[in-house]
Amino acid sequence: MKRELIFPATIAVFFFLTACSNLYEASVKGDSARVISIIDQGADIDEKGGYGVTPLMAAVKEGRTNVVRILLAKGAEPDLKDNFGKSALWYAFASDRFEIFKMILEKVSRPDFVIDEKTTSSSKVRKEMYRLVQEYGLYSKIKYNQHTKSLKLYDLYMSSFPEGYYSKEIESFVKKMIEADYVETEVKGSVLRLKGFIDKWSRLGKNKYRVEASTLNIRVAKSSDARKAGLYKKGDMIYAIDMQHGWIRTDRGWISGQYTTRIHEQVPVVTPYLNKIKKRLSAMSQTHEPKPAARAYRKKPKIRKSKTEIKPSVATQAVQGNIKKDLDIDHVQNELNRILDAPDLEALEFFINKYKDDEKYLNVVMDAKKKYQKMILDN
Repeated sequence: MKRELIFPATIAVFFFLTACSNLYEASVKGDSARVISIIDQGADIDEKGGYGVTPLMAAVKEGRTNVVRILLAKGAEPDLKDNFGKSALWYAFASDRFEIFKMILEKVSRPDFVIDEKTTSSSKVRKEMYRLVQEYGLYSKIKYNQHTKSLKLYDLYMSSFPEGYYSKEIESFVKKMIEADYVETEVKGSVLRLKGFIDKWSRLGKNKYRVEASTLNIRVAKSSDARKAGLYKKGDMIYAIDMQHGWIRTDRGWISGQYTTRIHEQVPVVTPYLNKIKKRLSAMSQTHEPKPAARAYRKKPKIRKSKTEIKPSVATQAVQGNIKKDLDIDHVQNELNRILDAPDLEALEFFINKYKDDEKYLNVVMDAKKKYQKMILDN
């Protein structure tokens, strides 16, 4: 009786192990139909073979793109590592297989190894992989933070990756946002609201710059004496996260703004909505333009002049001017404090744009910019 029970169990284990080894073999050979059949029979899709290599890793190393796609769709775990600590993504990177690298990256979200300018300098394909990692990271931030009303991330993506792999999806996000904003603006319909819409959506694409120097050093701080962190080449397009005293901060560090040219490209998906609002605003201004009132003759009243007119001294006028200036700064500072009680990116953007051109509010605006940058980085 025991032998009868043991025998079928042994056969089941044998076929299971055979299926696992067959899956590995089919993955190496790129036999898509056989891979699907073996998985459907119940084989362990992540069963490790020699040196801890999984069927997914084996398919990546052999460049079996379709098998990799099937394994990922069937639930293969891309984060697993072999006995040498290497993952499927690393094997795709090391073998310069861009399409496979992209498929796995979209499953793991971020690389489990260092990928930067140094590690990608030896290969054009790896440079494209590095840029893809940057693009996908930004795309992921936007995708999982669609509730935010700030356009900063969208502007960064559209300026940095105008023809990126995820640009169509980003455009659909922007279109959804601007449509909702447009409908709300149309309903409220005030001149102030229309102008606010134009000001907000016209900003997209204004922070893009082109490098004009043959090479432009990237610094860790806004000073020519600061340590170098890399370089841009002539023609490189960059996005300005911040600008201070002629220096531009990018995602890689600080560069001198005098060797760049600003490139203002309006985002196509935004243009139709801006044109509609501008047209309506123009029509409203013509409709509600007040007609000059007819002058009625009125006898001017006699103004009795005082015999002695006391004029304030120059010193008194200066003191009064300083007092008014201090009161103005205190008022603006209090306005910023009220915003910071419940920080909001859109409110901070409006505050900065409102006071940025007045030198007497420079320190207050700088505080607002620092808080704005910190919120962007936190997001």
